[in-house]
Amino acid sequence: MTNRVKKRKSRRSSQSTQKWGDQIRQWREAKGWSRAELIARYQKKLEGLNPDYQFSEIPSETWLARVERDESVEVSRLSIHVLCDALECTPNQLMTIMICADRNILADPNGEMTAEGELLAHTVTSLQQSDATRKVIQECLRGRQITDLHEDDFLDTLLEVIHAVKLERARLPMLCGGTTRALGGAD
Repeated sequence: MTNRVKKRKSRRSSQSTQKWGDQIRQWREAKGWSRAELIARYQKKLEGLNPDYQFSEIPSETWLARVERDESVEVSRLSIHVLCDALECTPNQLMTIMICADRNILADPNGEMTAEGELLAHTVTSLQQSDATRKVIQECLRGRQITDLHEDDFLDTLLEVIHAVKLERARLPMLCGGTTRALGGAD
């Protein structure tokens, strides 16, 4: 891991996107842990992953302070996972951190895409391109923030989105298919 100091510029322009290092700091402070305590927990988690780790792989409190101020650019995906694991983050908290850190949330800790992750990525991309998706999500939120939703709300919304997109697509082939047949195209 390198510890170059540089202000991190997000590729997203969303005002609601919180800096991931600041979120780590808030969760650490909410647990009443010092930076030294979190680094010690990080070291234990790293030992569990790789008993033959190099001492140089253990970040310092200074490194963590820079991460929390969003000054450290060179933080590997695995380091973020270990940090979140050391912080006892929930799966939703880990996802929040990965999104804020501009990381692919469907990849494994080493950044590799599994078949499941790739299928989900294609599915999400397909759903995201649909007008029906936007309408269902707007209706679901109705002035609420994403953080106000519970896991069941996410699943219910996804089911509604899938249903709406399937209905939207079922109408398209009828229109396009009818036009093709009328023009003498193949059935």
